[in-house]
Amino acid sequence: NMVQRINYENLITILYLFNRLRAKGGRMRTAKLLYLFEDDLYKSKMIGTTYIMRRYQMGPYNPEIATDLKNLADNGFLKVKPIYFDKILDFADLYSNNRNTTNFLKNIEDLLQENAEIFDKLDLIVDIFSKKSGEELKDYIYSLNKTGWKSKNIYNYYEQEIILDPNKVQNPKYVFQIDEEWYDTIEILLNPDLYYGLQKGMKDAQKGYFTNELS
Repeated sequence: NMVQRINYENLITILYLFNRLRAKGGRMRTAKLLYLFEDDLYKSKMIGTTYIMRRYQMGPYNPEIATDLKNLADNGFLKVKPIYFDKILDFADLYSNNRNTTNFLKNIEDLLQENAEIFDKLDLIVDIFSKKSGEELKDYIYSLNKTGWKSKNIYNYYEQEIILDPNKVQNPKYVFQIDEEWYDTIEILLNPDLYYGLQKGMKDAQKGYFTNELS
């Protein structure tokens, strides 16, 4: 019955990742960490985030990651700071967690527990790679002899070729998928306007003002 199902699984994973990362990260670093996560899950026949990764000049990437980061920051769930990089002679947005990131994750702690198999794998990726910059992660991924669905070096995938499509896992052992009840909860938690509208509606109802703003 949902017009277009928002991929909250991906958004939750990004927020979880940033809550664990000690350093700020840009979209490149985020994409590389998510790629290593997805590749690890793929080899284990599991599905977590579902970004289809293609080969770009800087390695595996999907532009939806940049969009998701921007949307989360615009809604106040990540802190964003533009930093000037000499190397690209341009500004790039660096993201980090804030109080909203932490509060949101506290509110969905049970969901994270239910899907511990997925998040344990992400914890491991963070433990191993969190100190590396986007550039270092890129070099590391390029150095792997076997990576992606064809299990070969990145240089052997052509430009824009799909390196990994998580949805293509055959008979997955585990899939991170939110049921409808959680979906509705997350929708409220991640949509600040809706959330404040509901809170205000509840307060008004307690005071005996019945407004139909929400209908």
